Amino acid sequence: MREILLDELKKIQLDILIRIHDFCMQNGINYSLSSGTLIGAIRHKGYIPWDDDIDIYMLRPDFDKFERDFSDPDLQVMSPNKNVNCIYPYGKVYDSRTLLIEDVNNSMDCLGVNIDVFVIDSVPDNINKRKKLFRKNTLLENIMLFKIIKLKKNRNIFKNLILLLGRVAFCYVPLNWLIKKKYNLCIPYNSASKYICNVMAGGGIKSCIPHCYMSSFIDVEFETHTFRCMKEFDKYLRQNYGNYMKLPPKEEQISTHSFKAYWK
Repeated sequence: MREILLDELKKIQLDILIRIHDFCMQNGINYSLSSGTLIGAIRHKGYIPWDDDIDIYMLRPDFDKFERDFSDPDLQVMSPNKNVNCIYPYGKVYDSRTLLIEDVNNSMDCLGVNIDVFVIDSVPDNINKRKKLFRKNTLLENIMLFKIIKLKKNRNIFKNLILLLGRVAFCYVPLNWLIKKKYNLCIPYNSASKYICNVMAGGGIKSCIPHCYMSSFIDVEFETHTFRCMKEFDKYLRQNYGNYMKLPPKEEQISTHSFKAYWK
């Protein structure tokens, strides 16, 4: 196998995004660039220079349609409802000609270079019900981390001990059950709620945004191509990232991901 280095990795990710965009435009499916990818589009007109992934948002009805109908000879859609062994509580679209090896337990041997598709759900309008939802989400997230994070020799011995104890305590709880439980946590609220959130990726209660933010879209440039983003991107980014146009300190300008990619 030949290793895929950073510049080539980004080209593969960009190609995946282009194919998703084309399919969505042809089939009436809405999506938005999100998170660091959206910051990169607005601030750099492309990747944040030290970033190495692409994130997009889809409301659950859009993702359900996308997951059901998307077809491409080189790409596959992964999600907890579609893949029994999926270890991510959100969607991914990956290039099946490649292989991605991540530094976590239970890493998936079928996953290739990919982009994240975060399923955006409605959350309860009632603040107490919303807090209860996020407490459940945090509990599931913590149990998942016990089962996924690797023990490391260079990590603090106390932290390794906590991981080991947690792994033993929850050894009989199947990871795929946790993932699917977390993924479907918000389904009862996907109706007429006024607020939505990226709950699946650990979005906290303060990250909830008005549903209307994902009801209208504009074009934005990313790596010389045009993609879609929510019209209210500035409000979304300021709420979640503060002054997103200001560069972080030099010591924070690093990738937080740990993986290697190869052509099969």
